[in-house]
Amino acid sequence: MKKLLVIAALIGLFASASHADFKLWQLSAHNHTIQMCGYVIQTEHGKIIMIDGGFYPDGEAVRDFVNERGGVVEAWFLTHYHNDHTGALSTILTDGKGPKINRVYIHPLDYDKVNIYENDRMIRILNDQFKEHNIFPLTLVAGTVFYIDGVKIEVLRVYNPDIHENFGNNAGSVFRISDSKRSVLFLGDLGVEGGRELLAKYGNKLKSDYVQMAHHGQNGVEKDVYEAINPKVCLWPTPKWLWDNNRGKGYNTGPWKTVEVRGWMDELGVKTHYVSMDGIQEIK
Repeated sequence: MKKLLVIAALIGLFASASHADFKLWQLSAHNHTIQMCGYVIQTEHGKIIMIDGGFYPDGEAVRDFVNERGGVVEAWFLTHYHNDHTGALSTILTDGKGPKINRVYIHPLDYDKVNIYENDRMIRILNDQFKEHNIFPLTLVAGTVFYIDGVKIEVLRVYNPDIHENFGNNAGSVFRISDSKRSVLFLGDLGVEGGRELLAKYGNKLKSDYVQMAHHGQNGVEKDVYEAINPKVCLWPTPKWLWDNNRGKGYNTGPWKTVEVRGWMDELGVKTHYVSMDGIQEIK
């Protein structure tokens, strides 16, 4: 079965390799207190590609957003299993109100390692839902390049079972999606160790026009990874309290590294930031 899933994941290699432009939206949490991550891509011919999606209560808004654009998800890519990334999909599968989902892509994890290093129930919940709804996730394979309606998807990195630190976040996949005008790198919640692995493999080949900030912009990859990416635009799946590093006592009084990472982007000369605290935004 695993070999079949891998083969299925590679089918896209035989699709048209022409670069077609796409639209991109950064989603926003259903309220300002919630941390989530979700993106919607619409191809030139109207096909919808999802990246993660958000937390459980975000599912209704995600469903409505997609249904307003045809009600079919051509491909749903999940960086990793954490519920602030997969909860919206879980809600959609539970309530049965659509949209239709043609394909789901994720890299599977070893249950035994999950139990040892994180004990996150979400992987079991989501996999049970996939079975219930006859969804057979396609296995992401590092190095795969394929196309959906002319939009290029590169799988740069997947789960490395040898990385145990910050297990759930470092188990995430990294994608780069591009068209004739721009490239967008999605880092998910990748941590320090996963970021070092990514940098060692690709170096300056990570260069991308846009970057989704790792782990909501704090405690993710290190500065040298962003230096290699050298983005023009940063996408922050970040609520206001995290953007300000505010635990309730004012600006930059919390334990998070968001303000420090914002300083890194200033040093790199990034002038444009899209932050999810500002609501759903089309990334122009």
